[in-house]
Amino acid sequence: MQQQLKFLGIAGFFLCLCAPLALHFLGAVTGKNGNAQENRSLAQIPKPDLLFKDPSKYTSGLSAYFEDHFGGRAQLIKARKRMEIGINRQTTRVIKGSEHPWLYLTSFETKAQFSGAPYLTPLQISNWNDRYAEMKAIYAKHGIKFLSAKIPVKARIYPEYTENAFGTYNAALPDQRLEFDLDLEPALNTAKANGPVFFKTDTHWTRYGAYMAYLDIMETIQPGHNQQTDFKLDYFDMKTFSGDLVPLAGMDKVDYNEALKDIRYPKFDDVERKNLVKDDPRFKTFISKRTNTPGKTLVIIGDSFAHPIAPFFLSDFSKVIRVHHEIGAFDIESPLQYNPDVVLFMPAGRYSFKSLQGFDK
Repeated sequence: MQQQLKFLGIAGFFLCLCAPLALHFLGAVTGKNGNAQENRSLAQIPKPDLLFKDPSKYTSGLSAYFEDHFGGRAQLIKARKRMEIGINRQTTRVIKGSEHPWLYLTSFETKAQFSGAPYLTPLQISNWNDRYAEMKAIYAKHGIKFLSAKIPVKARIYPEYTENAFGTYNAALPDQRLEFDLDLEPALNTAKANGPVFFKTDTHWTRYGAYMAYLDIMETIQPGHNQQTDFKLDYFDMKTFSGDLVPLAGMDKVDYNEALKDIRYPKFDDVERKNLVKDDPRFKTFISKRTNTPGKTLVIIGDSFAHPIAPFFLSDFSKVIRVHHEIGAFDIESPLQYNPDVVLFMPAGRYSFKSLQGFDK
């Protein structure tokens, strides 16, 4: 009997080890792996290293891919979020708005930025501004134009649907003492009268919101900048759109009763996109090129908010490079390898402080 129990224990242990891998391959065959949308880029499967040039890099990339995509992961995330919502709705990372299908990401930083409550100490502000000044000095030394733009949290643009979950709205941001050159909030607040600038079930801005931010940024970089005319608002069918906040709220999907009014990108037939995978495959450098635009290079130090805005800059730059700030862990001199004419520092609102908290010097 004891031997049987030992055998069952060992079998159960190996079953637990193999189940995620088996479920992953089963999901890949049936097309039902699910989609655990999150507020970051999930790791992609690395290219096979047939020549064994860097086995450790390949194995770490494969490990990161499996951790982000193993079978049943999406269902586990949804189940965990349902439990969190059931235990205490006020502490969950996602809250439902006063109107369907509005969803908002909540955190200590986003609530503080919304309400105007102080959340940074004088020392934290001083350290951030010192690092920021050091970053500007390094780029200025190389003759590179530098601009920082602050992206507001969604709740500050659409406070009317927050159901008072963030506290009392206050137009005075506590982190305005962080020395950003440009605050994009006024431009987005003005633009929302003509179309949605943030998705209702996602943390990110729409293409229209990104386009209006692009205009504000280019006017700062190049006063009198000619606005593009080939971007027009159009309607999209939202039946297949989920949004990164849906699974985080413990929901399977959201039913839309309306079409989304947004911008279609122009066709860039001569755009080349390259992924330069770093040691951590979750953080990538994206390079987009055009041959019929001015021979200038723009480097954007940002996050997922940089993805929808980058194509608009291809009308002003021949090369647009996106480098992830890695929540403060990026190498401050890494943009120099691309010989940029302009560096744009543009972290998401919830990362405005953390984005420079401890970068590598």
